[in-house]
Amino acid sequence: MDGEPVEEAARFSSFSEAQVACSALRAAGVDAVVLDADPIAGAWREPYGGGGYRIGAPRDQVVQARALLRQVEAAETPALDGPRLADAEAPDGWGLGRLILIAAVFLAVAVAAVLSRL
Repeated sequence: MDGEPVEEAARFSSFSEAQVACSALRAAGVDAVVLDADPIAGAWREPYGGGGYRIGAPRDQVVQARALLRQVEAAETPALDGPRLADAEAPDGWGLGRLILIAAVFLAVAVAAVLSRL
């Protein structure tokens, strides 16, 4: 990348995320670099400023870098059609009502213990 123009390919909220993404791009053959290599240089943008730590790539590879990062992001996004917590069965047939009742009993015992010390 000596002397080649570099364009921003992506931004990450933490320096470690940017380093990992940069390493992955390099392993895929993209000459990526963390533009904010000094954590202090990127800190002024965190968390609400300009968007964190930037990864750059040569102009002729920036489209490839963005596509690779989108593929990874799509693979990590959980499916929304999976089982929901509300649909899950309680262990050993315990219903939600029974679990709430047990929690209420423990709370009542704790309150009684505190009041007895007053």
